Amino acid sequence: MVGSSTIGQSVATEAMMSCGWDERSEHYSGIVPHSFFRTTRGRLLLLACPSPRLASALASPTSRRSRSALDSIVRTIKLAMAIITSTACLAATGAAQTTGIITGERGTITGRVDVVDGDDLWFGPVRVRLRGIDAPAANQKCTSATGGTWDCGTAATMKLRELIGVNKQLRCKQVDYNGKSNRPIVRCCDGALDIGRELVRLGFAWVYREHETCYSAEEGAAKASKLGVWQADTMPAWEWRVRFNPVKLFKVRRNSAKGTCAQQPSC
Repeated sequence: MVGSSTIGQSVATEAMMSCGWDERSEHYSGIVPHSFFRTTRGRLLLLACPSPRLASALASPTSRRSRSALDSIVRTIKLAMAIITSTACLAATGAAQTTGIITGERGTITGRVDVVDGDDLWFGPVRVRLRGIDAPAANQKCTSATGGTWDCGTAATMKLRELIGVNKQLRCKQVDYNGKSNRPIVRCCDGALDIGRELVRLGFAWVYREHETCYSAEEGAAKASKLGVWQADTMPAWEWRVRFNPVKLFKVRRNSAKGTCAQQPSC
């Protein structure tokens, strides 16, 4: 009879190889680095793409886990691998497009999404941020045309949900990666509609000038028409997040004009 540790070693090794584990850089070669798998939302993918520590624990004959516990872990990994193999792990090896969380050519994410706020999305366990824009924070209030305030953060979130719709298959291309927040930076399209561009055009997001200025024309039109966040003088999201820290506020204001637009994005 083959022991649980032997089975665990075989399963874990196979999973690590299929997910593209890189021993030198200690991360997976797919769209997200290994550090992502330490997050709460990444636990399911962690079971499908285990770290060396997990693989070692499963393979070690001196593990403190009981045989029944190991059996349970192995069964969970096998189930997770069956679910995820056609999605995240195949994407890491550049497999042909399927219909899962991460599919298509390397760096492209497709699938149904959940909206986090005005510029963040969940693709299953993968959280991504829209490139080139900064929407009001979820709890941010902006100045209204009448001199009062309105829940611009909530409104931006609702507008993003409206643009995407229910059970919509969205296609996003990874253009950068934020190692600090462990998030792919993406440009998302619904057919020919650039989601980020549309949010800026409607006045529900600012051009994130510290990083990119490709939607400046749309922002200028929204500002001239006093749409959304432009109906009155309002602190942009990147300043609002650090408004209580004078040092950081000075830095973000200093860096707010560093972005450029190397090439106009298109869907």
